[in-house]
Order: sequence, then structure tokens, then C-alpha cells
Amino acid sequence: MRFVFDASATHKAHARLLGEFTVTDASGTAVTALVIAAATDVLAIAAFPAKVLAATGNFLLVFMLRRYLVFAARGRDDLGIQQSHLHRAHSSDCRAALLAQGPDL
Repeated sequence: MRFVFDASATHKAHARLLGEFTVTDASGTAVTALVIAAATDVLAIAAFPAKVLAATGNFLLVFMLRRYLVFAARGRDDLGIQQSHLHRAHSSDCRAALLAQGPDL
């Protein structure tokens, strides 16, 4: 984990990181089970290709959740409040949209 994500950049307590890490693991397991069940039952795909599809979906989901939620570097906004990378990106998009509209508001 430490070779991929920097846990110290999150400024989160170890217990919180462990909890979030565990939730992402459970979500990956659920996606794996759902994809295998849907692929074999609904789409009538053989077990091995269904497992490959499930493993790919599992990896992508868990990696994205951990990168953008669990281990996201946290900065501070103008009020000194910590926020995640996703929140900063959304805030800057909203500011840019408001500035583009001009002073007619």
C-alpha cells in the first residue's frame, strides 16, 4: 500500500483509513460476486471469462475508490477547512462557471 498511496498526505487517523480501506475491499468483493453472477447467469458467459471480467472491474473500482476517496491528498480551502482532491476539483469547476457568466448575477 505505501508504494502506491501516500497515507500521510491524507491527514486521516489510522482507524479511519483502516475503516475506509475495509469498506473499499468489501465493495470490490461485492462487485466481483455481482459481475460473475450476471455474466454466467444472464449473459451465459463461461466461468473463466466471467472471472477475468470481474477481476478487471474489481481492480478498477477499488483502485479508483482508494485513490480518490481513501488516500486522496487533502488541502485547505480559503477558510482553512481540509478538503479532498475531488472537492477541490468540483469547487474550481463551479468557480470557473460562475466567473464565465459574468457580473450579471
